[in-house]
Amino acid sequence: PGTARLGSFVVKEFEEDELKRIALVTDTYVPPPTLWQRLRKMPKESEELEAALELTAALAEYFSRGEAAVELFAVGLEVHHLETGRGTTSFEAVCDILSGIEPSPEPALPQLEPDVFRDLSEVGGAVVVLIGDDPERRKFVERLRESDVSLRVFLITDSPSELPPEWVALSPQAIRSGMVREL
Repeated sequence: PGTARLGSFVVKEFEEDELKRIALVTDTYVPPPTLWQRLRKMPKESEELEAALELTAALAEYFSRGEAAVELFAVGLEVHHLETGRGTTSFEAVCDILSGIEPSPEPALPQLEPDVFRDLSEVGGAVVVLIGDDPERRKFVERLRESDVSLRVFLITDSPSELPPEWVALSPQAIRSGMVREL
């Protein structure tokens, strides 16, 4: 009808509405307290872990609002994997999972490697929230980088050391007090 009405060819282009997928990986390894910390009866709660979980919840909510499917990977005493997206899982389910995560007493990222790297060909990007910087964590991030996905790393720390260019250091107090507004 458009061609007949205008007297020239009319071409309609349809763009498929594709849902972008983002892997959101949260590190939960909190080393056991030192003897000095135990003697001083330091609190069991890790401020870095709590800040990491709050940041993860905020990122999951942000990505979900932006029409992206979020694959949440978190390791506490067990591996948690949750996929959100249009009409699949609510933000409340993400918060329920994050609220139940306990600190991992041993490095947890190696437990995630098979789950994360299996589906990376379908994921457009990855955001990693780390609560420490050591060779094991850097190796995990390097493997993600080698998988050729768009990558962003947030390190929750009060004392950042020399970090790779795509890493951003954030203070746990700044996250928990709401001072971090833009990333």
